[in-house]
Amino acid sequence: MEPRDDDVALFGAYRSRVILGVIITLSITSTASLVLRFVGKRLKRTRVSSEDWVIIAAQIVVYGIAITLILELALGNAGHHMQEQPSKATLMQKLLVPVQCLYAGALCLIKISICLFYSRIFTFRWFYLTSWIIIVITIAWATVMIIFVLAACRPITYIWNPTIANSHCPDDKVSPSAIIGAVNILVEIVLLLLPVSLIWNLQVSLPDKIALFCIFGAGITTMAFGILRTIALTSVDYSDITYTGSYLLLWSFVEPAIGITVACAPLCRPALRRAHHPQRKNKIIELQPLSQEFRWKPSTIRVPPSLLDTHAHRGRSNKYGQEELFYTTQVLESGNWSQASQIRISVEG
Repeated sequence: MEPRDDDVALFGAYRSRVILGVIITLSITSTASLVLRFVGKRLKRTRVSSEDWVIIAAQIVVYGIAITLILELALGNAGHHMQEQPSKATLMQKLLVPVQCLYAGALCLIKISICLFYSRIFTFRWFYLTSWIIIVITIAWATVMIIFVLAACRPITYIWNPTIANSHCPDDKVSPSAIIGAVNILVEIVLLLLPVSLIWNLQVSLPDKIALFCIFGAGITTMAFGILRTIALTSVDYSDITYTGSYLLLWSFVEPAIGITVACAPLCRPALRRAHHPQRKNKIIELQPLSQEFRWKPSTIRVPPSLLDTHAHRGRSNKYGQEELFYTTQVLESGNWSQASQIRISVEG
């Protein structure tokens, strides 16, 4: 006898329980990362910039994915075999459309935020141009993916109702989706490798370099989840979509949710350092602003631990009534990952 719809426990399947647990856990961690990002900016007294607003938008889209996946579990029978509740398979396929569109939007916003952040702290011309090229490619990638999801089958209702007359859907829907997934992975690799050479040339200790590589290299996790999603996509069996498509849903949420944490990681450092050392103050160097300049006593001169440009420009000036030596370089104050500026360091003599 076929089981009735109400005979199947809502979260009785292992896959449905895993998806629900991941949704709850990563929604909390991504939100916490976003909060720590802004706590860190407040501690460093830095203003909210464009990449911050973009990552907030990305977090809102991630919440949208979470809500849609919960509907997939509760109403679409996701995680169960299709024959257990065949009447819910249609809703599962309907909700799969917004999930894929929201996934593309979330990843697009996360990558844009990271690129804006990169272009702000690494103000070299080639780096700035590369960041904006990646932004353009990312927007194009998200647009193509959304168009493919919405326009591959005409009319779109054919996705969940193949009995409609005069309708069309490509015979091979997996290959185009796999290509789109491969492009996403390539962009992830570029974002991962982009700051490597600059971090390698920083005038900091090896442990500090390793820490920076870990922070900026955390994107390797999202790349791994992108690969897992592409594999899950190629493994979907539409005759049992509620079961075989469950891991596609899982990775479609995990990748952007982890991406939020990765994008916020460099900016969480001040908040985390304050939490571990509430009484600790930065005694490495004291900077005093003076007409867009910073003046150091010779006895306190030390190279900032996050010097980005190792080729400082040296000169002399008598602007203040006496000849003085100064250096002009791009520096980033330790722990302050939201801003970098071209400053002049004057040595009083």
